[in-house]
Amino acid sequence: MISRAQQSPIDLRHPVRTKYPDFLRISWTEDVRGTIVRDDHGVKIVYGSDARQKMELDGKDYILAEMHFHHPSDHWVDGEQQVVEVHIVSQNIHDGTRAALGVFIDVGEGDGTGIKDILDSMESCEVGGSLAFRTNPRVYLPKDIMHYYRYEGSLTTPDYAEDISWVVFRDIRRFPKRQVDRMIHLFGDPPRLPQPLNRRFVLANF
Repeated sequence: MISRAQQSPIDLRHPVRTKYPDFLRISWTEDVRGTIVRDDHGVKIVYGSDARQKMELDGKDYILAEMHFHHPSDHWVDGEQQVVEVHIVSQNIHDGTRAALGVFIDVGEGDGTGIKDILDSMESCEVGGSLAFRTNPRVYLPKDIMHYYRYEGSLTTPDYAEDISWVVFRDIRRFPKRQVDRMIHLFGDPPRLPQPLNRRFVLANF
């Protein structure tokens, strides 16, 4: 049963400014085997259990599990919704808890390296189907991964499980307009509205 006390997404506003050590370390390789899965709820990449594809958050290891996109964004910033948001979800193999990285995507001067192939494959994958695919998840991270928001929350899709430590990066990842337009077409789906913060705090290290 969901307690509804720590639901996501939220509007990232009025964060508590804090300075802390390097709590986030990402150790993914640049060539990760995954499977594109498309169903009635959308399209995502599911990764197999590979101990090399890990990130460390607060001294705890999480193994890369899946990646999916939302248009418009699930999280808001100071009352404003963003164009596209990618969620990269990892899971701890010992207790099953998860950590999710949220990255906002918009049009800019960034190159489209790595994104064209994945969009081609996602578009070719039929509903109910799957497709083996190798990708570099680092492509979707902003250049600056040292500045971000932190809070405790849930999945933003059913079953809304409240076992997610969220890291949402401050900086936006930029891609060419033609690629962002393809994302908007492919990932457009009514997002979940921001949920009450309740007794939680939003932290930011910038």
